[in-house]
Amino acid sequence: MATFRFNLQAVLRQRERVEQERQRDFAVVQREYAALEAELRAMDDAVKAATSDLKDNHLVGRINVEYLAAHRRFTLAMQRKAVEHAERMSAVRQRLDVARTALVEAAKHRKGMETLREHRLDDWRAEENRLEAAATDEVAQQIGVRLVRAATEPPTVPAAPRPPSVAAATNGSGSTPPTTDNTSVGARRKDAP
Repeated sequence: MATFRFNLQAVLRQRERVEQERQRDFAVVQREYAALEAELRAMDDAVKAATSDLKDNHLVGRINVEYLAAHRRFTLAMQRKAVEHAERMSAVRQRLDVARTALVEAAKHRKGMETLREHRLDDWRAEENRLEAAATDEVAQQIGVRLVRAATEPPTVPAAPRPPSVAAATNGSGSTPPTTDNTSVGARRKDAP
């Protein structure tokens, strides 16, 4: 049986490679964004822990103004760092959106080629089925013609087998065997009734 060959298979493989490349690019940017997000959460947790420690331990009894000033400087520095971090995250977020869009486009192109391949495969299968049906019809038609001929032609009777004595007398060649007496053929005819 014939096998299906998609003449644009190389294009399909190339589009699959492009899609895989876009997936890798997207994953790299996504990991970078996730790392920045984790750092921002860690900064937020550090500020919350420092503020909680201040409320629980340093606002009771005698207040240390230097510690409050240091805490305030720490909080402001973390806020500045968080703002810078958020700006970097915004830039990475834009790159992530671009990478996602490129991935979606690559997937669309690959899917389009796969759909074309599926349509061509369906067309090929339909053609194969049509050819197989035509061949089956041809065989059925030939069988039908033979059956009609056999029904309309008179049956031929095979020749009856010769008795063994005739077969031996003719020596299997159809001629009469030579005689052993000394009479000539003409003399035998005269004597024959």
